[in-house]
Amino acid sequence: MQVPSRQRKGGQLESGRLLHDRPCEQSIYTTDTQGSSKGNFELWQDTFRRAIDHIGDPKFMLLTGDLVDDGDLEQQWQWFLGIPQKEFANVPFAPVVGNHEIEDHPNNNFYYHFNLPKSVGTSTEYGTVYSFEYGDALFMQINTQYEGEVDPYKADAGFKAQVDWLRSQVAKTDKKWKIVAMHKGAYSSGDNGDAESERVEFYRKYLIPVFDELGIDMVLEGHDHLYMRSHQMLANKAIKDGVVDGQGNVVNPKGSVYLMGNSAAAKFYKINPNIKDFFSVKNAQPNKKMFVDVQVTDSTLKFTSYTAAKNEPLAVYDQYSIKRTDGKPAKVENAKAELKNRSAVISWNAPASTSEPVRGYRIYEKNDKAGTNWSVYIPAVKGQSAYQYTVNNADPAKTYDFVIKAIGGRSNSDPVEVSTAANP
Repeated sequence: MQVPSRQRKGGQLESGRLLHDRPCEQSIYTTDTQGSSKGNFELWQDTFRRAIDHIGDPKFMLLTGDLVDDGDLEQQWQWFLGIPQKEFANVPFAPVVGNHEIEDHPNNNFYYHFNLPKSVGTSTEYGTVYSFEYGDALFMQINTQYEGEVDPYKADAGFKAQVDWLRSQVAKTDKKWKIVAMHKGAYSSGDNGDAESERVEFYRKYLIPVFDELGIDMVLEGHDHLYMRSHQMLANKAIKDGVVDGQGNVVNPKGSVYLMGNSAAAKFYKINPNIKDFFSVKNAQPNKKMFVDVQVTDSTLKFTSYTAAKNEPLAVYDQYSIKRTDGKPAKVENAKAELKNRSAVISWNAPASTSEPVRGYRIYEKNDKAGTNWSVYIPAVKGQSAYQYTVNNADPAKTYDFVIKAIGGRSNSDPVEVSTAANP
């Protein structure tokens, strides 16, 4: 799990470096630097510089897509990377692919410009799906050029593969906070977020339930060049009865908060008055470029959004903070795995005693022998203590090493490993 590091003069990238196990400090989120002129990218450089100056020592910059207007034109890439080369030389960068990078002529230009994992087995363009851990948070970047049809359900192979990958990433992590970054979102009030569009309907029906299952805390969006902060959203419904403490933190909220950070450069869209906006707390177009200061600690996730119009003082535009006091549950007990004919049968007992209620269990195979990014989620059943899961079409010539974790409100328990080698 790594992010690309600093941009050197001449457009060359250093080797990537791991960010986990580093202190929890501040990072920058922004979106849609999209433009086709040098002046647009000078504004982007101004936003980047002012964010660094304000935060002091941001650990990375995350940008949710449409970095350039036309991903086929190298001149735009040179402006995007070259004009703020001093800023890139000092702050690692985590890019998310947008439609303007790959939509008209799918290619690997996005991958060629950044030091990103080439493939994680998701049937998508190189470098467009990856994750990294930072402090107590897992960041997962996905490619939203893949979607599907609602009724009857039909999904692109790239969409299905990314859902498997998301589940696998969350199953394997020991981090509390889970953050997804994507370009095209499920919640927006711009023309691209029209609730009648099949993409939005598809995401709300087939992607949002996955986020709910995985306990995603925050989803960073782009694409519509507006500022939008949602309510905590669960099952496509707004949760409006959250508990707020004396410091203004929303305590142990259900669901996920969705954030769209407008634009870091010069292109702004209007709000579509026909959108059925049931999801937003703040939804506006300040017509000023923006960035977001994101802070993650072991107990809080906080972001502060700033307008950063050139030649104007920075101004706080919005703030939101989540505090989590829930912990991780105890480990499962009496776990084992055995091969029976051509099946691997996994069994375990619920923790006999745990201060954190268990809502389900996640299982994965350590070496992907059960399939690339294979994992499974089993909901907990009230009053049930013994569980069993069967993996069909197992190869009797292989040894399978499964990991089982109990799931609390947000966090996974410590892992319990079982191997079919123990039961020849």
